[in-house]
Amino acid sequence: MTANIVRVPARHKILGRERSSVPMDTGRLSPPARRHLVATDPSVRAGAAPFAHRARSGGTAARTPTARLPYPSFLLILIFLSLHTVAARWMYSFVPYDDWIGALFGMRLSEVLGAKRTNFDRFVHLTYGLCFGAVVFRAVRNRWAWLIAVDIVLSTSALYELFEWGIAVTLSRTNRPTPA
Repeated sequence: MTANIVRVPARHKILGRERSSVPMDTGRLSPPARRHLVATDPSVRAGAAPFAHRARSGGTAARTPTARLPYPSFLLILIFLSLHTVAARWMYSFVPYDDWIGALFGMRLSEVLGAKRTNFDRFVHLTYGLCFGAVVFRAVRNRWAWLIAVDIVLSTSALYELFEWGIAVTLSRTNRPTPA
């Protein structure tokens, strides 16, 4: 008895390019998985290697929806979201980060920096750029990765600031008409 050998795509990098395929014994697939492979790839029905037409046409098979986020990228996103959650709890202007730093290190950060206003908002903006920029840089992986990362971080930051400004103008009490 001969084994049913077909070629299926190998694992790939995020946003990877065209790649070769590796042989796989379809006899080891469960019947539902085999039916799915045959139903989703017309080249299998014709007896050719699965995904072969996609690999030749430019590598559409190089991207799958199951690409995993690397652990360092996940950690950077988690750090930013944690800081953003803290800021949402106290509102950016009232986060007691100065008291926390004073309790931990015995000094007040605002006195060291000579700041009159809270710097937590600026700190969260900085972490957004560093954390999200690093994730985008790692995901793109081409010679323009640094430029694409900076572009995406700056454009999404600008859109967020415009959204924040629109909310502030809309909900401001000074812009509401006074009752007559």
